[in-house]
Amino acid sequence: MVAADPGLAVARTWWSAGRIVSKNPSDAVIATMREVADALEAKVQGDDGEYYDA
Repeated sequence: MVAADPGLAVARTWWSAGRIVSKNPSDAVIATMREVADALEAKVQGDDGEYYDA
Protein backbone atom coordinates (compact mmCIF):
# COMPACT_ATOMS: atom_id res chain seq x y z
CA MET A 1 0.00 0.00 0.00
CA VAL A 2 2.63 2.57 1.03
CA ALA A 3 5.24 1.54 -1.53
CA ALA A 4 2.68 1.77 -4.33
CA ASP A 5 1.51 5.28 -3.35
CA PRO A 6 3.47 7.97 -5.21
CA GLY A 7 2.12 10.63 -2.82
CA LEU A 8 3.86 9.00 0.12
CA ALA A 9 7.01 8.41 -1.87
CA VAL A 10 7.58 12.17 -2.00
CA ALA A 11 6.14 12.99 1.44
CA ARG A 12 8.67 13.85 4.10
CA THR A 13 8.07 11.27 6.83
CA TRP A 14 10.19 9.77 9.58
CA TRP A 15 9.94 7.33 12.49
CA SER A 16 10.12 8.89 15.97
CA ALA A 17 9.27 7.41 19.37
CA GLY A 18 7.03 4.71 17.93
CA ARG A 19 5.26 7.11 15.58
CA ILE A 20 5.38 7.96 11.92
CA VAL A 21 5.72 11.72 11.64
CA SER A 22 5.11 13.98 8.65
CA LYS A 23 5.74 17.71 8.41
CA ASN A 24 2.94 19.67 6.67
CA PRO A 25 1.34 16.67 4.90
CA SER A 26 -0.98 17.33 1.99
CA ASP A 27 -4.61 16.21 2.12
CA ALA A 28 -3.65 13.26 -0.10
CA VAL A 29 -0.90 12.19 2.31
CA ILE A 30 -3.29 12.49 5.28
CA ALA A 31 -5.83 10.35 3.42
CA THR A 32 -3.22 7.66 2.77
CA MET A 33 -2.00 7.84 6.37
CA ARG A 34 -5.62 7.29 7.46
CA GLU A 35 -5.83 4.16 5.29
CA VAL A 36 -2.57 2.81 6.71
CA ALA A 37 -3.68 3.62 10.26
CA ASP A 38 -6.95 1.79 9.68
CA ALA A 39 -5.11 -1.30 8.47
CA LEU A 40 -2.86 -1.17 11.57
CA GLU A 41 -5.71 -0.34 13.95
CA ALA A 42 -3.89 2.92 14.72
CA LYS A 43 -4.85 6.60 14.67
CA VAL A 44 -3.74 9.69 12.78
CA GLN A 45 -3.31 12.66 15.12
CA GLY A 46 -2.51 16.28 14.30
CA ASP A 47 -0.14 18.64 16.09
CA ASP A 48 -3.00 20.15 18.11
CA GLY A 49 -4.19 16.76 19.34
CA GLU A 50 -7.01 16.42 16.80
CA TYR A 51 -7.66 12.99 15.29
CA TYR A 52 -8.31 12.34 11.61
CA ASP A 53 -10.93 9.60 11.42
CA ALA A 54 -10.32 6.83 8.91
